[in-house]
Amino acid sequence: MDAGCNTGDIAAYLITKGCIVYGIDINPDFVEIAKSKGIFASVCPIEKITFADNFFDVCWTSEVLEHLYNPEEGIAQLYRVLKPGGKLVGTVPFVDHKFSSHSKYQWVWHQHNFTIASLRNLLEKYFKPKNILIISRTARKDESRLFFKGEKDA
Repeated sequence: MDAGCNTGDIAAYLITKGCIVYGIDINPDFVEIAKSKGIFASVCPIEKITFADNFFDVCWTSEVLEHLYNPEEGIAQLYRVLKPGGKLVGTVPFVDHKFSSHSKYQWVWHQHNFTIASLRNLLEKYFKPKNILIISRTARKDESRLFFKGEKDA
């Protein structure tokens, strides 16, 4: 699943690698563009995923959690739809990095600024600490990201 699929570029790439990808996004225009690329996409907020429990091997969400009023609801839903042994993979802006412009202000469309500690605390509500990996990376001098993975117990 590509949760917050936007116009489907990542999902379209994964399809070329043999993956079956479902995308969700709250923007109907983006969903229509994703569908035009051959992606099974639907308008759906992450907090209200309609897929069955234990449905996906992998859930990907990139630059989405910071927009949610309650990111825990989003993580709860992503965890719910993961199969046992499934992986949640994603990114969020990293506000504590010394090069991050995010630390100087909160973008008006971001509801949350994540640090390594706050992201870990959120993920640990659903994933065991030993099943969590968080890596910080600087994409450009003024832009840093936290990449994360959580694995559901088998």
